[in-house]
Amino acid sequence: MSPVFLKKLNRALWLGLAIVLVAATAAYGAMLLLVRSKEKQIEDRWAGSYGSMAGFAARFPAKSKNVAAEQIENLCVPLGLPFLSLSNKNDIQNIEPGDWSKVTGYFHKYLEKELNDPAVCISPPPEEAGAFLESHGGVLSSVKAVLRNEGPPIWDVDLSGGGRRPPNHLGILSLGEWLFVDAMARFANHDSAGGLGDLEATWVLEKGLLSRPELVFFGSAVAMARERAGVLRKSGLAPPEWQARLDPAPYEKEFMSALQFEAWKYWNAGQMTAMAPYASRAARREGWLWKSFGRLWFRLSMADAGIACLDQIAILERQGWCNSSMAAGADFIARDLPEWSASGHFGVTRMSIPWTSVTQLELDLELTQKLFIARQARSASERWPPAIPGIEKSRCPGTRWFYAVNQDGGMTLAYSGSAAREKRDGRIDLPMMVIERGGSQ
Repeated sequence: MSPVFLKKLNRALWLGLAIVLVAATAAYGAMLLLVRSKEKQIEDRWAGSYGSMAGFAARFPAKSKNVAAEQIENLCVPLGLPFLSLSNKNDIQNIEPGDWSKVTGYFHKYLEKELNDPAVCISPPPEEAGAFLESHGGVLSSVKAVLRNEGPPIWDVDLSGGGRRPPNHLGILSLGEWLFVDAMARFANHDSAGGLGDLEATWVLEKGLLSRPELVFFGSAVAMARERAGVLRKSGLAPPEWQARLDPAPYEKEFMSALQFEAWKYWNAGQMTAMAPYASRAARREGWLWKSFGRLWFRLSMADAGIACLDQIAILERQGWCNSSMAAGADFIARDLPEWSASGHFGVTRMSIPWTSVTQLELDLELTQKLFIARQARSASERWPPAIPGIEKSRCPGTRWFYAVNQDGGMTLAYSGSAAREKRDGRIDLPMMVIERGGSQ
């Protein structure tokens, strides 16, 4: 090759490299501007509604596992209840399945069958579940004593990324189902005090769930509240101390707080990535493409997911609980999310479970409240009255409750609205009707 040709080739290569570098720099700069624009959108919307981001995080100081949580784990983990963190794989592998793995399916199917039946009657639990209740009744009594004496169990909370792992919420839900089945068995045997003691324990357990900021724990608390409402209907009782606890307003407030936390969590994940030093030991394992464009893509995905959470809050505030539709809201939000924003679409989708559950919980609690009013009216007159003033009024505009005395002397209480019940695997649904048969106590 002639020197002239090599010189031209060398010049062309340097020019091409310069063009690539300029293009990459321009693309990086444009992407950085887009990322900061999205993050600032979250910060501005947040400041207009909730104050400072740092102030929100301060609402959830680091906590360590308390005595109640420690003692409950010591009692339940040997039986196989899954309390240990899902990320704590070494500990999980060292735990024997225990007796719980043999009966958990029976417990869940029994509750699902009984609570889906609108008639106020209780069948005995299956033989396998009954044997578990009998053989481990001492453990459950100890658990109830812990909850009664120590209060709500609190597990590790650390938003600073200090490595404290949350518990497995499935273990808490499993303990709740154990208490609910025990309560049903006690009510069936006319042990009202024992059954209400089980329900009181679930109320304390639920407070522990609601003390955490994460959406998944709030969803578990809602699932527990719905199952408890179903057991209260089946009990045939109307305990006055439970009337105020059937108010859905605290759950609405907690759900809004959980959505705010999700928005903050996504934003914070992006900020932590932005502040990660490029020369750290972890960063040295990152490829140059991730250090440059990968981090920006992650921050952009987190910002999109955070905006989706704030959009969902806005939809709920605008539509109200009775008129809100998670499906319609998710479609509306998803249309504004770019296809490549996997985290954003995932963030919208994962909200559907607690959103739908809370809207259903509103009516589940209201029906149980109406049933208590009807039972109190029956106790006053020793029969179902032909009419109860105000019982037909519903929280949701355009709907009502129907109350009627049946020909057999019983009573039916039913909802007039459509109340679409979104059935999900593993979630126990409740009917929007209660039937008290003639002579039921």
